[in-house]
Amino acid sequence: MPILVRDVEQVQVVELSGEFTFGGLALARALDLQGRPLDDLGKVLAGLFERGATRIVLDMRDVNFVDSAGLGELVASKKRALERGGDVKILQPARRVRDLLTLTRLDQVFAIHDDEAEAVRAFS
Repeated sequence: MPILVRDVEQVQVVELSGEFTFGGLALARALDLQGRPLDDLGKVLAGLFERGATRIVLDMRDVNFVDSAGLGELVASKKRALERGGDVKILQPARRVRDLLTLTRLDQVFAIHDDEAEAVRAFS
């Protein structure tokens, strides 16, 4: 379940799929239910911020689940981006994820877009 990062008009589009761990575990790498290692989105986002990225779109169309730690990392990432003059936007969250964002009222914190070009233009 790799995380792919693309640069689109100086906006980092982070393509996600499947499930992710959001906090670096010191003792072991987290595994999914089939025993496969999970990618750590928190580390990917921290790396983007370290390289100076401040405008990030998270493509979540293929993410099937986000837990409370994941929601916390999303909020923390948005805060870091805002502190640097940028933002984090969400692109096409899967139905289950969109419902969770609505239930937790995070749909009022994050701009949610259904079109990548629209999400990228929203930074202008």
